[in-house]
Amino acid sequence: MCALLKTESADRYKKEIKIVFMTISFVKEYWSLFLP
Repeated sequence: MCALLKTESADRYKKEIKIVFMTISFVKEYWSLFLP
């Protein structure tokens, strides 16, 4: 049970990192449109 919970939280952590990374890259793209 504990091991299952650990892997589940690790997957969720990876997903959150992925979302944050995508958001950062999106913001960079967005800013590059306005800042030459």
